[in-house]
Amino acid sequence: MKKRTLELPEKGARGDAVVKKVLAATREELAHVGYRALRVDDVAARADVHKTTVYRRWPTKRELVHEAMLTLVSDSLPSPDTGSLRGDLLEASRHLTQFMMSVAGQGVMRVVMAEVTDPDVVQICQAIRDSKENAYRSMVGRALERGELRDDVDVDMLRGMLFGPIHHRFFMLNQRVDELFLARLVDTVLLGAAPRPEPKVRNESSRTKTGR
Repeated sequence: MKKRTLELPEKGARGDAVVKKVLAATREELAHVGYRALRVDDVAARADVHKTTVYRRWPTKRELVHEAMLTLVSDSLPSPDTGSLRGDLLEASRHLTQFMMSVAGQGVMRVVMAEVTDPDVVQICQAIRDSKENAYRSMVGRALERGELRDDVDVDMLRGMLFGPIHHRFFMLNQRVDELFLARLVDTVLLGAAPRPEPKVRNESSRTKTGR
């Protein structure tokens, strides 16, 4: 007896559930075989849907992987607004660490690192970065309004100084990223980004009394 597979309704709760099932299957295939070797037929089989169902919503492999990765990042890396820059950076660092520790997150990161020269992967990664850019700029803008950052801070470098060491510690050193490490990292980054106190200027009477 031929196995019955699911069609994808255009709307409704059932359709949403099947979409999530296909995207989850895509992420599992990515973690297993990478982007280049990923086949839509295998995704459809893993999700138990017709291949035509997948192609109807995602005409190309790139579009399918794009949505699978984008939804994962959006769900796993929410934009914090704790009321302070230190709180925001700590929360963002925690989310990133949890993401990298998850099976799906590790699969995505392996694809990004192993296939970073693939034009499709480059486009997908850029789209994901663009999707998070407004939230990051808003976080920085709030910090500037509160006087927590210098006006001349390079915000792109700030992001790299925060997230780069987390990636390095986790993937290169294979060491645990814990709360103490994140707190020390955030405080170290903020030392270089916080407003510097104005130098004290000695008045004329002080210089006269000291003979200088």
